[in-house]
Amino acid sequence: MRIMRLLTKTIKTKRKTSNHSFSSFKKDTVLTRKVTVLGAFFALAMSCCHGVEAAPSFRLQSPPKESTAQTPFHYRLILEWPSGEGSYEVAPVSPVLENLELIEQRQSQETVGSRLTVTLAFTFSGIKKGPARIGPLQIPYRREGETDWQMIPVPAQTISIRARFPWSMFLRVGGLILTVSLCLYLGRKAFVVSRAAKLEKNLQPYDPKQRVYAKSEEHILTFKGETQQETLSHWLRAVKETVMTYYGLPNKPTTESEIIQALASQKLRVEEMNEITRIFRETESLKFNGQLLTTREMETLQKTLLKYVRGKIIIEKSMV
Repeated sequence: MRIMRLLTKTIKTKRKTSNHSFSSFKKDTVLTRKVTVLGAFFALAMSCCHGVEAAPSFRLQSPPKESTAQTPFHYRLILEWPSGEGSYEVAPVSPVLENLELIEQRQSQETVGSRLTVTLAFTFSGIKKGPARIGPLQIPYRREGETDWQMIPVPAQTISIRARFPWSMFLRVGGLILTVSLCLYLGRKAFVVSRAAKLEKNLQPYDPKQRVYAKSEEHILTFKGETQQETLSHWLRAVKETVMTYYGLPNKPTTESEIIQALASQKLRVEEMNEITRIFRETESLKFNGQLLTTREMETLQKTLLKYVRGKIIIEKSMV
């Protein structure tokens, strides 16, 4: 019995050992499978990451939101990648345009530090007032030596075109106005110069009588005495100086009667003689009638005397 017990115990111990070994083997197998799956996933992820890094990065310089018709503006598409990845071939693209005109298109490549850059540059201008659009693009690129093209999508761009200020019409009208004004100015200046030259050609030596007439005019126009008699006497003296100077009478005659007698010998026209006689008699009558003249009467007499004196000035100038 004791032997049987020991044998049974040994068998149980062997079974336990066998079960523990099988469990460890099973666990090792599962762990190995997990490591294999994780390694494959990591390799796949690294492969995908490598593919993403290999694609050029893209950015664009958008056109302005608003522009003026017939005014150029720029639009640039830029691709960049590390120079260590080698070269990429970028194919040119032709955008679909609405209400826009393509003025210039060029493609350039440059190296800045450790990066390569390809720039697709466009210059557009609006055709007329209204909305304008640059259609969506697909930029083809591929690594050097590959045959398949990859695409970089570029969204559409919209621009509002404003009407252009009509400079051409403004300049034409302005030029026409300036030309007409210049012609008128030059014509008037030529006329003035011609007239001045003609007057200068016919100009006679200065007549000192003009100074007497001007002084007489000034006395009648500005003098006001303390009394009406004083004012009238001053005005009458200015008229007498004008008459004596104009007709060349000597300074000897001082009264109105003496002046009229001296003029009678010169055989003046009847109209002239009557005008001088009337002015002298009217002024003397108003001066000695003993009544004050109204303001209106004084102004009327002043105008009459000024008309006579100024008339002589005009005659003298016309004679020149």
